[in-house]
Amino acid sequence: MLKAGSLFYAVIISLIMSLISGSLILSSYLSGFQTDQFFIQQRLTRNAYSGLNLLRSDQKLIGLNSKISVDLFLEGSDSVEMTRKIWGAYEILISRTKFKNIQASFIALSGSSYLKEDNFSIYLADDNKPLALSGNTIIKGLAYLPGAGVTTAYVDGKNYSGSVLIDGTVKKSQNKLPEFNKDITGSIKTILSAGKLSVDDSVIAIGNTLENDSIYVSHLQRSLVFRNSSALRISDIICSGNIGIVSSGLITISSSAELNDVVVYARKVIVEEGFKGSIQVFASDSIIIQKNVNLNYPSVLGLIPNSRSPDFAGIVLNENDTLSGSAFAWRDEREKTKKVGIVINAGATVTGEVFSSGTAEVRGTINGSLMCNKITLQTSSSAYENHLLDARIIVAARSPFFTGINLVKRPGSKKTVKWLN
Repeated sequence: MLKAGSLFYAVIISLIMSLISGSLILSSYLSGFQTDQFFIQQRLTRNAYSGLNLLRSDQKLIGLNSKISVDLFLEGSDSVEMTRKIWGAYEILISRTKFKNIQASFIALSGSSYLKEDNFSIYLADDNKPLALSGNTIIKGLAYLPGAGVTTAYVDGKNYSGSVLIDGTVKKSQNKLPEFNKDITGSIKTILSAGKLSVDDSVIAIGNTLENDSIYVSHLQRSLVFRNSSALRISDIICSGNIGIVSSGLITISSSAELNDVVVYARKVIVEEGFKGSIQVFASDSIIIQKNVNLNYPSVLGLIPNSRSPDFAGIVLNENDTLSGSAFAWRDEREKTKKVGIVINAGATVTGEVFSSGTAEVRGTINGSLMCNKITLQTSSSAYENHLLDARIIVAARSPFFTGINLVKRPGSKKTVKWLN
């Protein structure tokens, strides 16, 4: 007969063997499950990236501000949801795939790649008047100038001090600027009048202050729009992501506000001294950037007047301001009484692109391109037309990898400005 103790040990050993066997079976199952999950995730990621590449191509399948689902391989198992939407002056491209509780997505802020002929320092429309240079003005790179050419001038006690007038190739410009991209202007005009970004927004009506909060909204969610019908001050707040701020009056942005990737629409916008952030600002009357403001890439300043705007609407950058991105002032040719302009004062620097369908006054630096109908210069004693004094316009100082907005609707593929997830 077996001793009772031997039976006890046999039971214990059997139990241990059962636990070990069960652990091995469970481990094998989990390993297989994790492997399956890994390969599913890899497939979804590849599919989502394929969708993004389709969105970035010169495709006609998906229009602006629309969303569709596509069966990538026509097998009924790899469906990708793709979205294109205007975000300020850029586009947001979203490609998203899902299988059960597993998903993959890519969200990209998209801009426009440059063609070789777009890589110029200055494009001044031909109005039969020459461009006159004075002081320490420097223009480097391809220049499109009026047929009357370029000359020197004595302005404000300064002769032209350079050894060459244009350090680069000179070509004749047309009497009109290339047509501005109406996708951008139409969207901005609609938002300024409607007070929201789209019909699907989550809109919150606010008073005259937006402060003391920290807010982030993903672009996979509905846009959060703060709307105000009078003057609004933004201070002591952190906002980033899928957020719009819209007012039919004045918006003042304090240096204590932290805004990143936010879009701002108003009749008039003042960015106070010392502000730092990445924002897109659009107005119908004026945009005033006080001194010592740092607008990081990919910031945009855009001015589009309407029937209620003053006769002159402008963007002004002041001493020690830096803008990395784009600035444009556009006037509909049907608005005959409206004029627009951009002023870059001494000490201000724009790295990127500047477009004005009206005038541009440049006393500071443009590391990139300037495109305008007319150049003005205002001194303490007089006003000049098509004159530059102590201006620097150097296209090579802009990174060759710079991606801007599609100002004049270039054909071709889009480029990723920034990943948003």
